[in-house]
Amino acid sequence: MSIKLLRRTGSCRFLIALLTLACWPGVAATQGDSTEAAPLNAHLTSYGSGWQCNHGYRRIRQSCEAIEVPPNAYLNSLGTGWVCSRGYQKDNGECAQISVPAHAFLGSNGRGWECERGHRKTRESCVPIAIPKNAYLDSSGNRWQC
Repeated sequence: MSIKLLRRTGSCRFLIALLTLACWPGVAATQGDSTEAAPLNAHLTSYGSGWQCNHGYRRIRQSCEAIEVPPNAYLNSLGTGWVCSRGYQKDNGECAQISVPAHAFLGSNGRGWECERGHRKTRESCVPIAIPKNAYLDSSGNRWQC
């Protein structure tokens, strides 16, 4: 038998022995060994001891309570809170509709409004852009040019 073959065979046997020991009950300790039971609406963590609340629940001391989602809102992607729907904004724990003035529209992100072409924002309204004689509204719709 050549030395290369002996080395290869020995390496394979060593790896098999390691895998066997790692999988043997009682030899490999699992990280999930926890004496603490998870409360209602929770699950044990997969990365160590302890627990986490399920999606849509929030930890309050040693329990998990449902997150109350107000009308016109939805749970965030992590399930740890809520976000107002498009066209609404947070206001005192509720979702209030965004007031869109005349000559305006809801912005692309749904969190505010923008003035129509030919109008400009002044505080809480949109006023027409005054275009002088022999001028025109430029391509942006926000300024005029001669």
